[in-house]
Amino acid sequence: MNTGFSRRTFLGGTLASAAALASPRSASAAPPARLGVDFAYYNPPSVILKQQGWLEAALKPLGTQVDWVLSLGSNKANSFLAANAVQFGSTAGSAALLARANGSPIHTVFLYSQPEWTALVVAKDAKFANVRDLHGKKIAVTKGTDPYFFLLRALGTVGLHQNDVEIVELQHPDGRTALERGQVDAWAGLDPHMAASELDAGSHLLYRNVAFNSFGALNVREDFLHDHPDVVAIVLKQYRRAHDFAAHRVDETAKIVSDASQLELRVAARQLKLRTAYPDPTPGDAFRTALGGVVPIVRENNLALPSPTSTPRSSRWSIRHPPEPLSVRERLALALVLPLAFLGAWWFATNVGGVRVYQLAAPADVARELATLATNGLLWTNLVASVERVALGFACALLAAIVLGTAVGLSPRIEAAIDPTLQALRAVPSLAWVPLLLLWLGIGETAKIVLIAIGAFFPVYVNLVAGIRGVDRKLIEVAGVLGMRGFELARRVVVPAASPSLLVGARIGLTQAWLFLVAAELLASTRGLGFMLSEGQQISRTDEILTAILLLALCGKLSEMAMRALERRLLHWRDGLAA
Repeated sequence: MNTGFSRRTFLGGTLASAAALASPRSASAAPPARLGVDFAYYNPPSVILKQQGWLEAALKPLGTQVDWVLSLGSNKANSFLAANAVQFGSTAGSAALLARANGSPIHTVFLYSQPEWTALVVAKDAKFANVRDLHGKKIAVTKGTDPYFFLLRALGTVGLHQNDVEIVELQHPDGRTALERGQVDAWAGLDPHMAASELDAGSHLLYRNVAFNSFGALNVREDFLHDHPDVVAIVLKQYRRAHDFAAHRVDETAKIVSDASQLELRVAARQLKLRTAYPDPTPGDAFRTALGGVVPIVRENNLALPSPTSTPRSSRWSIRHPPEPLSVRERLALALVLPLAFLGAWWFATNVGGVRVYQLAAPADVARELATLATNGLLWTNLVASVERVALGFACALLAAIVLGTAVGLSPRIEAAIDPTLQALRAVPSLAWVPLLLLWLGIGETAKIVLIAIGAFFPVYVNLVAGIRGVDRKLIEVAGVLGMRGFELARRVVVPAASPSLLVGARIGLTQAWLFLVAAELLASTRGLGFMLSEGQQISRTDEILTAILLLALCGKLSEMAMRALERRLLHWRDGLAA
């Protein structure tokens, strides 16, 4: 296994040169019209800077307007930086290290604090005595953040690996909620949520280790650092002002953070008075030492992209205009034109066109990731988990849609009673259901299957109702003459006559099930293709993200092909249906 990072200069560029980067030297371009800066409740100087308006005042002579963006975690800040939504982002030092390893063009230029902001938290009535007792237990954590690395290092102190526990991937506030509701056994917490859980729910810290907490790192995009060193210098000067304010006026800082985050003042005070320090903000030896323990974890868990390798040139191909009708071979050739063109453009963009790996992994990287997942068994684990969820959700949706669709299609009274409500619910986006399902059903499999069923239900229902309404009235009249009524009429005449519409709706519903799967697997999944997407985003691995997308596309296409085959088999009697 390749245990090296994707860039030989990774550590040097990120750590050793950080202090030098804090003093930009290159000539500046014209001042930017807008400057994106994040603020985060785990970064008190950023909240002070936003509240006091010092940065706006300092940049006003340049005509630069500040756009403040809230980061809920280091992974979000790294995403904003990679997308150029902000030019300055607040992360933990370990998260900056990982992002840089995966090609994100950032440099750490300022240390806004040295907090003890993470620990392993358990519920008030938990019986765990030490970290070893967490073997086989569920632990909530946000991947790609300081709590994630803290968790892995803490497990390592007692000889445990992340495979010895069940990691439940949740954003920091959701991790706290899951712990307090008993849905997980422990949580790698982050202040101020950790302090709030201690005070409000009686949660206690099972394991603390200041040395396992990395510094708070302010990062700047390297292109911005190169083009606008004067603006970077202004930002750092004002950040230093906010840093000193936070260090010497702790009570006022606690009040500012409390007001901004809507946390109780006692929570903010606990975080800032007991667990936050403000040493020299220049990245240097202490920063490098703090991150030293993270590097083996990144290597061991293959969190950084491997070294890029060259890929063979794409072979040239051509295709002639096919005659009519198309043969199977000609259909296949035409179907491959667009994917091959896409693959060629992808290869060119990543190998010749200068697209950076943090933006788009090369085809070879994705193939290598796919091979790695197949070798270590994670590919099949994630595929099986997603297929099972889609199958169960779709089955539930199909049953419910047939029952309700038939009733609505046959009865004007039932239609008037329930169809308006169902049509209103059909317009609700999939992600809107996530918070409610978390509250009602928790983070288990039931919530995921219900969400998939919601997505698959409506296409089947709508098409079945339309099909029933389109049944030839003469068939109904003949069935009436033969004495068919109610359920027998529906079973023997209406549903068979409406079966073409039902099967079309089922095919669309199955596709919708795969779409809703991604949202469903955001609900604290530990496996599945949607989990792979989320994990890839959390740790800045575009190869993992693209692998998950390609697998989702493949599964969706195979499902659609299976449904079309079923249609042809069941509806062979229809005139005009393609064989």
